[in-house]
Amino acid sequence: ETTTLENVDEELIASIMENLSYEIISSEEKEDTATVKISITNIDMSKVLAEFVNEYFMMAIMSGWDNEMLDIQGTVMLESIMEENADTTVTNEVELTLTKGEEHWIIETTEDFVDAMIGNAYSYMEKFNGSLMN
Repeated sequence: ETTTLENVDEELIASIMENLSYEIISSEEKEDTATVKISITNIDMSKVLAEFVNEYFMMAIMSGWDNEMLDIQGTVMLESIMEENADTTVTNEVELTLTKGEEHWIIETTEDFVDAMIGNAYSYMEKFNGSLMN
């Protein structure tokens, strides 16, 4: 199963987005399209998730894989790790394509853009899932 943004809790996304900042590096407009190069900085979720996975598996083993307890304590653990690592950021440059709509510009969402916005969480999960399959 592929990890998608829809699989992630909305509250967690809101917590991740609190730390988001961006800078427009360049832009070029041609008729109804535009290309924008942007630098996005956010909490380094790859570091957060790596720490979380290690601690979660230890907790799971210690609890005898009690799913209800793991759900509750896992959420608390993730929030705590995010707080501890709030100052550990990652910056990614992405190029966006925008299309002029009737009232505003519409961003064509890419995997790189989403990954940059959520602090490399998507790419970390892809690598993690790939390592489980091998």
